[in-house]
Amino acid sequence: EKRNGDFVRNLINNGQVTAVHDISDGGLASAVIEMALPGELGAELMVNDHRELFGEDQARYVLTCPPKEVAKIITQAHVKGVDIVRVGNVSGLKEVNFGGTVVSLAELSAAHEGWFPEFMAG
Repeated sequence: EKRNGDFVRNLINNGQVTAVHDISDGGLASAVIEMALPGELGAELMVNDHRELFGEDQARYVLTCPPKEVAKIITQAHVKGVDIVRVGNVSGLKEVNFGGTVVSLAELSAAHEGWFPEFMAG
């Protein structure tokens, strides 16, 4: 955990990443959605297995970075003994593609923001 956290913190301090989110609460799918909604930037994930999408784990993170940093970050991770896997890309589309299952950011936002007011309304 410490090695992974230190690695991610160094990436942040060096300005190599544009966003970071842990997957400990809701897994990869939840983290990507929470990252996509505020900036209204979609994502295309290359995974669609429910264990990969919703598995919650400590010391695992989703990172976004400029395309020119990808290979460098992967190499740095391997040198530091940090497991790293490229799971997708940020897209200019207003949707998240979960390995073939596409959901619009509008739908995700409504579900994310709307459930509590509906719950309180009875």
